[in-house]
Amino acid sequence: MDRGGYTAEDFDPAVRDLFRRVTLEPRYAEDGRIEGLVIQSMAGDHPLAQLGFRTGDHIDRIQGVLLRDPAEIPSLLARLGTHITFCADRRAGEFCREVVLE
Repeated sequence: MDRGGYTAEDFDPAVRDLFRRVTLEPRYAEDGRIEGLVIQSMAGDHPLAQLGFRTGDHIDRIQGVLLRDPAEIPSLLARLGTHITFCADRRAGEFCREVVLE
């Protein structure tokens, strides 16, 4: 799997815009492994906010892919389509929603 060399041109403009408008940070397990991404900030009009995601949510899957290796995220984003499913782990259980990009 290609793990590098991606530029902004490799991503669909709608996908670029979606991830440009949210700040995500890795979430680490006690043993140092990455367990997903935490939403640190996003605008109130961001598509994820409109679907009910909140600051502090722990996104552990995008399109069903577990987010365990940050080196794999660029290749995942480069092949996303216009319908993207995000899943977050919350105390009340799993929270999944589909974002439709235009």
